[in-house]
Amino acid sequence: MKRFDNLMLSWDKWIDDNRWSSNLRKSFEHINFEIIDENIVLIDIEDDALFVDKRAFYCGAIFISDNTNGKISEDKLVWITPQEFTEKVSNFVNCSFKEAVELSYKEAKTYSAKRGKS
Repeated sequence: MKRFDNLMLSWDKWIDDNRWSSNLRKSFEHINFEIIDENIVLIDIEDDALFVDKRAFYCGAIFISDNTNGKISEDKLVWITPQEFTEKVSNFVNCSFKEAVELSYKEAKTYSAKRGKS
C-alpha cells in the first residue's frame, strides 16, 4: 500500500465561471495540505487569498482535523480543537459557496481596478 502525505487543491475559476477569464487577480489559488503524523496536518495558503479560497482552506482544515482527532494551529504554538477553530472562522465556513464566489469576484474586480486592469 502506498501512503500519500501531501495533497494540493486548486480551482481554476474561469473553467466554471467565464467572468474570471479576464485575467482577474487570483483567478486560481493553491491550497497545500501536508500530513506530518496522525494528529498534525500543515496547511498552507497565501495570506491574500480570496474569500472563496480561504473558505475552502478553512473547511479543509476542519474536515481533516475532525477526521484525525487532530488540533489546528496557525502558529505552531497554540493548538485548538476543530470546534474552536470553526467558531473562529465562522464568517467563512457559514457562508455558502455561491456567496463566497460572489464576494471573491467583487474582491478580485476591486483589486484589479486598483492595479489598472479590467
